[in-house]
Amino acid sequence: MSQISTIFDNIQTAVSTLFPLKLELSDPVVIENNDEKTLANGYGIHMSGATNSNRVLCNQYTVEREFVITITKLNAGTHKSNTIFESTIKSLLEELHLLIQTVNENTAIRNSVSIIDWVSDGGIERFSGDSKQFLMIRSIFRLEYFESLT
Repeated sequence: MSQISTIFDNIQTAVSTLFPLKLELSDPVVIENNDEKTLANGYGIHMSGATNSNRVLCNQYTVEREFVITITKLNAGTHKSNTIFESTIKSLLEELHLLIQTVNENTAIRNSVSIIDWVSDGGIERFSGDSKQFLMIRSIFRLEYFESLT
């Protein structure tokens, strides 16, 4: 098994432990493909592109890869109820803060990678489900790890 499988499992475990009441998105790439129950309080992880960092050490090469963790919430606010909308935004931002701390400080993740950094987020986004409105934030992380040549 390659190192990326171990890294993905470690990230998955850390995030599901951090958010035990959230449901995992079945499609973390195309958010709108998920059911509304999951979107109301969900998270998803997907690995993005990788780059060969052109270093070889003891039959191992280094890979830089980005991954995205998306957090979703039901937008229960309306144009007449700005307080609920603002509370939902604050809740997403607080969850993002906890997520960044967890990913950066988790021992299993840190032991399976050389470098892990939070890069950015896309800000709060609003989108529609079949019958409800939702908010989400996508957070981008970068990691570097070694893969074996043999």
